[in-house]
Amino acid sequence: MRSLTLRSTWPWMGGLSALLTGYVACVDYIEPAPLTPTPPVEVVLDEDAEIPRSPAPEAGGEPPRDASRLPDATDAQVVYPVPPPLTGGHVYYTYDRHVHRIAATPGAVPENISTALDRFGAAGEDVRITASRDSRWMLLDSERFGGCTDTCLVLVPSDLSRVEVVRPGGRAFTPEGISAISAGTGALIVYPAVGGPHMVDLFATRREGGGWSAPTLLTGASTYPFNNMPALTFDGTKVTFDCGQNPFPETGNNDACEVGVDGAGFRRLASSNMLPNARQTHVQNPHWGLDGLLFEAAWPVDSGDPQVVLRPEIIWRLPGDGGLPVPHQRFDNSVAPCTMPDGRYAFLWLGSPNNVNGDHELAVSNREATSAFVLTPKVDVTDIGIGCAD
Repeated sequence: MRSLTLRSTWPWMGGLSALLTGYVACVDYIEPAPLTPTPPVEVVLDEDAEIPRSPAPEAGGEPPRDASRLPDATDAQVVYPVPPPLTGGHVYYTYDRHVHRIAATPGAVPENISTALDRFGAAGEDVRITASRDSRWMLLDSERFGGCTDTCLVLVPSDLSRVEVVRPGGRAFTPEGISAISAGTGALIVYPAVGGPHMVDLFATRREGGGWSAPTLLTGASTYPFNNMPALTFDGTKVTFDCGQNPFPETGNNDACEVGVDGAGFRRLASSNMLPNARQTHVQNPHWGLDGLLFEAAWPVDSGDPQVVLRPEIIWRLPGDGGLPVPHQRFDNSVAPCTMPDGRYAFLWLGSPNNVNGDHELAVSNREATSAFVLTPKVDVTDIGIGCAD
C-alpha cells in the first residue's frame, strides 16, 4: 500500500504505471441493494462489453457480490436525475485514506464519504476528493471500484445515491492528480493523465448520453512537461493548474497556468520570479476567487537568526485587474488554498494556534483574510489537494 503522507509525492502518485499496463474496461455505475423502493431508470446496454461474468452461485445460495460490476456483469449506462445542490459552503479533503465533506462553519462535524460508500460493497482506499462549485457532484480517486491499475476516477452525487466510474471514450483510467467537475448537470470533467504530448497533460471529457466522450487534450500548447491539479473557474470556462518542469512542484520550476476548457488560450499566470525575494522557485495550487488568483508560495522574510526555523509558505493573491502578486494573508505556514463562491477560501494551516505538531489542519478564512477558524483541530489532513464549493 503506497503512502500519501509526504507532500513531495502527492501530485503524481496516481498512475504512471498506466503507460505500461494500458487502460482497463470497467463498468460505469455501481449500485448497492436499494435501501428503499426506487422508480425505474433507463438502462442502455453495451453489447460490446467484454467483462467476464461472475461465477454461478451454489444451489440455494446468493450470487457473489462484486462491487466492480453490476449483478449481471453487463456494462450498463444508467441515466439519473441531477442531484440537489448544497448551500453555505463546504470543503472536501482526504485523511487516513478516506475522503470527507464538511460544512465551512465553526464547529461543523465532518462527514466520512468513504464510510458512506461502504454500502456499495467494496473495501479499499479513497483519495483526492473535490466537488463542483454547487456541491452537486463529487470526484474522487478510488481503488475500490473499476479495477484500474491503481485508482479509478469516480463520480458521486451529493446525495450519495450511487457511484460511477468515469470512462472517457469508454475506458477507465488512473488520474495523475486531483480532477475538476462543472456545476449544474456536471457535464464536464477535467483530469490529469498520461498519454498526451507531455509527461502529464490535462484532458476534458463531456457527458454523452449515459457515458463520457473521448478525451480532449487541453494542454497541447503548454510549454511545461508536467500539467496537473486542475481547478475550474467559477464560470466554468477556464481551468487553472500547476505547470512545471519537474514532477514534484516543490523541487522547483513550477508555475501557475491557465487554459480554456476547449484547449484555447494557454497562458502562464504566476511564477516565482514575480515574487519579491522569492526563496524557492515554485508556486502551486492556483485557484481563481472573487478577488483574484490565490496560490501558495514561499514567504520571503528572513528571520535573521539561524536558530529560528522559518515558516516557509503562505497564500498569495494575484489581483484580477493586473499587477504583481501580494501576500493575501500571513497566517503562519499555510498551503493548498481553494476558493468558495462567497469569497471565502479554505487552506491547510500548519501554524494555527495550539498546533504544536505542525499538523495540516483544515481552516477557513473570511474574504478579507483578516480572520480564520480551524475545522479539523489536531487532524493532519493529507496534503494532496482540497476542494471548495458552495
